[in-house]
Amino acid sequence: MGISSALDWWDDWKLRILVLGSNTIQLFLFIYGGVRWHRISLWFRLCIWLAYIGGDSLAIYTLATLFNRHKHEAPAVSELEVLWAPILLIHLSGQDMIASYSIQDNYLWWRQVVTLVSQVTVAMYVFCLAWSGEKIVLKAAVLLFIVGILKFCAKPWALKRAIIRSIARHPPSVLRRKKLIGSGGGQLVDYWRSCTTGFIPTVTMFVVSRELRERPQPNDETEAVEQGERREGGQFHENLERSTVKTAIEPVVEQQKKEEEEEEEEEEEEEEEEEEEEEEEEEDLINLNEYVERAKEIMNRQGQLSKPTLRRLQSVLQPELFMADAFVTYSKRLKILQFLMAINTNYSYRVIRAGLFDVYIRLYTRVRVTIMPIASWLRLLSILLATTAAGLYTRSHKDMYNKHDITVTYILFFSTALLELISLVTLCPLFFPLARWYIKQTPSMDRIFEAVKHHVIFYGWSKYIKSAASYRRFNCMRGQLAMKKFLPGSAKDHPAASKHLLVVGNSLSIPFDESVLLWHIATEIWFHHQTRTSNDDNTSLDSAVPLGLEISRYMMYLFTSQPEMLMPGTRSHLFANACDDITFMAKYSDIAGHSITLAQAAQQLAKGILHTARHRWVYGDCVGPLIPKACELADALIFFMEELLDHSTLEKMVRDVWVEMLCYTASRCGGGYLHAVSLGSGIEPLTLVWFSQCYLGMETMADRLQRPVPEPEKEEEKTQGAQDSNKE
Repeated sequence: MGISSALDWWDDWKLRILVLGSNTIQLFLFIYGGVRWHRISLWFRLCIWLAYIGGDSLAIYTLATLFNRHKHEAPAVSELEVLWAPILLIHLSGQDMIASYSIQDNYLWWRQVVTLVSQVTVAMYVFCLAWSGEKIVLKAAVLLFIVGILKFCAKPWALKRAIIRSIARHPPSVLRRKKLIGSGGGQLVDYWRSCTTGFIPTVTMFVVSRELRERPQPNDETEAVEQGERREGGQFHENLERSTVKTAIEPVVEQQKKEEEEEEEEEEEEEEEEEEEEEEEEEDLINLNEYVERAKEIMNRQGQLSKPTLRRLQSVLQPELFMADAFVTYSKRLKILQFLMAINTNYSYRVIRAGLFDVYIRLYTRVRVTIMPIASWLRLLSILLATTAAGLYTRSHKDMYNKHDITVTYILFFSTALLELISLVTLCPLFFPLARWYIKQTPSMDRIFEAVKHHVIFYGWSKYIKSAASYRRFNCMRGQLAMKKFLPGSAKDHPAASKHLLVVGNSLSIPFDESVLLWHIATEIWFHHQTRTSNDDNTSLDSAVPLGLEISRYMMYLFTSQPEMLMPGTRSHLFANACDDITFMAKYSDIAGHSITLAQAAQQLAKGILHTARHRWVYGDCVGPLIPKACELADALIFFMEELLDHSTLEKMVRDVWVEMLCYTASRCGGGYLHAVSLGSGIEPLTLVWFSQCYLGMETMADRLQRPVPEPEKEEEKTQGAQDSNKE
């Protein structure tokens, strides 16, 4: 009896629960769909993924339930299905801030077209069968159908526009050609585009002219003074009247002058932009040597730029081109570099993050589509129709319907209208990501950006880079420049320094994944050694972790969790082998002790590994060569700190080594596509470093792949000729 009653209850409430569940999922996606831009926790990301996947599935299942249910329900109940079906179409259209969960979803836009056709057909079928004939409900349903179909059509359109290979399809020359001869759709399309894009200025001019027409007339005191002066003499009256008219018209004239000046400034800026574009087309063929020379001129140039110049330079920023691995011309990169050099570090960091956020908006949301002129008009139409449908439903006769269905319909109507109104300005999805309770801790990206910018600008453009060859060598540095900067030239004369210098040099010339693992272990041992020697109280490690160690641990996170982001061909098993060796050393030696805190355990482990590697161990043949090499490198760092450098200088050297390694791997981890994929799960510090390098004029993957290769035949002929002459 209990099971049968539960089944009866489920049959009665099944459709209501499904519709309300679909509505709840859409509310959740509307609020939290945009937080994927941040590094959020795994469980919260799982909730967003389940909502994204389950939202469409639940809406489709609910429509299928409506399709099969209309024959078994009473007419009074099934009439409200006319209104539920188009609302489910609106749910299927999704939310603007989460158009796609991964970048691969954009390539499945055609699947959304098939879903659109099939589900609209099902909804129309339910609509035709469940309509009872009440005109008000019919009008509300028709309006909601229009809203649902319009919003659903925007989903595959946005996905198709977000395909990354279509980003670089429209160069600036195409945009200039459209501006000159039109969009190619005829005069009607061009007129519609001009009307939609000029909507706000037209409304502004209308409001201003209306305000001028409704300007209040002079008061009674002014009229009395004018009458008294008119009695005294006509000439004085004319002068006063002219002054009064002048006083009334002067604001209008000043406003017109300001508008004319602004129009002239805009025309001058447009002319300057056209001239710069023409110069850019002429300068697109400059070679790398000219690019390096002009970049160094920008470095040596001092002084602030004017605001119009900064605006023109800022308009050159096109972050999506770097993400698409498109070849960005040297002239455009010079303008980007000039713009970043003209602003301070804090603002440049914001510019970098804004560029990445712009790419995220274009690839994973529908914001770029919704702000288009025609899409904005359609959004306004959708809001108007949704609110009108809600108003019509409130005026309909609801006495004949089930009270639970009436409540559910009210919830669906007003939540749909509310989401449409709020999404007009897209404020709610952008404000909620400001919360911090669900955001995971990440490395200090602002500190990393400052270190990368200092490395590229101060040590790169200002000192090291002097030609195309040095420019390419600088982009291949992965720690060598830091060793040359901080280790004095007299270190070679030290009796024990030559051996340690050789160890450090060899650690930077081995394969990159081995070098990263080697330096990570050595950095950890050195850090715990200097912490133990400088602080005998063994305090926690949370107080002052140097930036070099923070980057080292982040690189090991990439090594283990995302090896493809570190470098193509990274051998993840090296880390597992190193962990096994350390576990073996801790088990069969005297490393294990009675540590109390995690800091003490880490210090004791580092001390034991270093002590075991320094002395001959009976099980030494059972451990791979990586741990002993890392201990030799740690010994070299400790020697440098005790004999050649002070603690702060060595810390800077280790930091710069890791900054060079981070820059090296950022430009070689697979290009902009891999960084674009990673944006779907939150901004990575490595992506920030790569994007900063692109904006600061460093070599990109496209530069490296399209680099002209010298003809080997001529070099072989010269070498062969020299050998023949030597034989003779």
